[in-house]
Amino acid sequence: MPVLIHYALADGQIQQIYEATSQEFLDWQYRDVAMAGALTLPQGLDMAPSTVMERYVVDLDTLTIIPKPVGVLTAAPNPFPADGLTSCVVTLTPFVPCSLRIGTEVVALTAQDPTLDFKADLEQVFTITLILQAAIWADSLRVEAI
Repeated sequence: MPVLIHYALADGQIQQIYEATSQEFLDWQYRDVAMAGALTLPQGLDMAPSTVMERYVVDLDTLTIIPKPVGVLTAAPNPFPADGLTSCVVTLTPFVPCSLRIGTEVVALTAQDPTLDFKADLEQVFTITLILQAAIWADSLRVEAI
C-alpha cells in the first residue's frame, strides 16, 4: 500500500500521513494539500500514523525519516493534595521549548518559564501531554490530585 509523508520544510515535523490502495488514489488524496515536503514511508516503519508523527521527524539535510530524541515528563509531587494550595510542578527532560496540554488548557514552556506549575481544589486525575513538535517526543504523564 503506498504511503506518503507530508512534512514541514522549516523543521521536518511530520504533519500528515496519506495512504491509499494505489499510487493513483494516493496522488488524488494529496493533490489539494499545499506542498511542503513529501517522502514515501520507508520499509520497516509499519506503525500507526499517529505514532510515526509523534516519534519521527524528517532530517532536512538527508531527507530521511529519523527517530526524535526521547524526553521524559515528570511531576513532583505526584500525587499531590487537592487543597488549592499545594503546587505540582511538571518538567520536561531534556528541556526544549514546547507546549503541554493539561486537560483543555495549553501551556507553553519557554527558556524563561521552563516548568508547568498548577494546583487543584478537587480530587482529579490530570493527563499531561506534549503537543506534537519536531524537537522531541515524550509519553503522556498521569498526575493525581488527591
